[in-house]
Amino acid sequence: MGKKPIDRFIRAWAVALYNADFNQVDISKELKISRCCVQNAIKKFKNHGHYNDTKRSGHPKKVTGYDIRYLKKLVHGNGRVSAGKITSELNISFPKPVSVVTVRRKMLRFKASVSKKTKARRLQRRQQREILNHLLGNYDTSESDDEINVGRNDYNQSPECESRTLSLNTTSCLPLHELMNYENDEFDNVHSFNDHLLDIDNGTPLFNGSLITVKKAVRQLCSFFTDFNINKRTAVHLLRIIKTLLPKPNRLPTSWKAIMKVLGHVSTSRTTFLCSSCFHRCEKGRYGSKLCQNERCSLKNRTMKTIDIVELVHLDIRSQIQAILVRNQLLLNRKDLYPMTDVCFGEYYQSQSSTTTNRITLIVHTDGAPLVKLSKQSIWSCFASLVELPPPARDYHKNTVILSLWTSKVKPDPDTFLHETIEELKLLINNGTSIFINGQEYEITLRTQYFVSDLPAKALFCKTMNFNGYSACSEYCSTGEWSAENNIVVYPFTRNNLTPRTHSAYLDAAKEAQKDQLRERP
Repeated sequence: MGKKPIDRFIRAWAVALYNADFNQVDISKELKISRCCVQNAIKKFKNHGHYNDTKRSGHPKKVTGYDIRYLKKLVHGNGRVSAGKITSELNISFPKPVSVVTVRRKMLRFKASVSKKTKARRLQRRQQREILNHLLGNYDTSESDDEINVGRNDYNQSPECESRTLSLNTTSCLPLHELMNYENDEFDNVHSFNDHLLDIDNGTPLFNGSLITVKKAVRQLCSFFTDFNINKRTAVHLLRIIKTLLPKPNRLPTSWKAIMKVLGHVSTSRTTFLCSSCFHRCEKGRYGSKLCQNERCSLKNRTMKTIDIVELVHLDIRSQIQAILVRNQLLLNRKDLYPMTDVCFGEYYQSQSSTTTNRITLIVHTDGAPLVKLSKQSIWSCFASLVELPPPARDYHKNTVILSLWTSKVKPDPDTFLHETIEELKLLINNGTSIFINGQEYEITLRTQYFVSDLPAKALFCKTMNFNGYSACSEYCSTGEWSAENNIVVYPFTRNNLTPRTHSAYLDAAKEAQKDQLRERP
């Protein structure tokens, strides 16, 4: 049990008596408090300048900010899940287990904070449903203009008739996903073996005798979906309704894969989630969580947090090069824009460029940086620049080829990080490729010039001794000496070993290091 604090007015009274040259014993007798309380009140006023209680640390929190976000993720969309099941899911990934009471208390706290957002979303969805019901209402278009005018005259006769007629014509609020007699055809893309049927000409009419093409119809529908913020499921259902109303056969696609193919949109990136402990690929679990299935991993079958996951992204190289060349076609083959000290005037580049035509040369560079200053996660990027673009356009962000990205709390493993990138570069270098500029096809040959990075990144990706080691020189076999005065490794000018390093020497040193590492293991 802690001590009971005294009132702040009594503290102020004690300080006032102390300033009036009363000793602490007399003050304690006068105020009927202990001398220790008087001493603490005087000390607190001298240190802090007030008489209030200082802020206490309180009970340590069992659930941090990340845990609360993970709890929200588990509860979202699963309102009928019990607190016991949620607690068991949390305790799988938490180092210290939490109780059901803690989970219920946290759920009640953030339930009030999201109530306003929930009401706003409900109102927005209600408005969207009303708009869709109005657009998809069953209006009888068989009446003539005279009948419509007669009906309007009837409305003006009596309010009762007006209210009765409006109630009959008002669209009923039925659910949008009601059952309907719909049969899939060859343009629905519901089976994998129907993919070849999607290769239709986007300039063809939507159906026989139509004045609108497939691409134009899809663009108008996608604009409508975007303007009214219609979700994917509702959009697909709406497309099927429209398809049933159109003459048969028609070429309207009813799946997102078919729509993207009609619009010519193709994803140029591939994302892979790895375990930060063993670098094995993660499998998807419940609620979108990631699980490691490696038997030897310490995180096996555990719901991993974000800091335990490696996000590896690979991007298509050819499409980026084509976009850069199309965007900078006026700068190509302009030797007057290159400085005389540029890499394109080097001996190696000149010897390679004389044997090939339409050559594209890449300068690969990599570096790492923290995502957020307060976070342990960092991002490592592997970029490439085109030598055929003159500086400074070569170094612009929009003219940089993004090869791959690595996001994790641990440093990347070069073999895992660059495996797909190297394989794709090998394929382009060995087989070549073609690009289209202004409707003309050009055969190009891809090459790499050199690799650029700072010393820590160079040591990481080349798997050599770090820049401050005894054998850190990558050119010669010179060994450094420790300087006790400066607390660094220095390389003296007079006792250097100028024997150049070779590729075979690198491989022999790597094999020797691997043997030593295996020998040290139990």
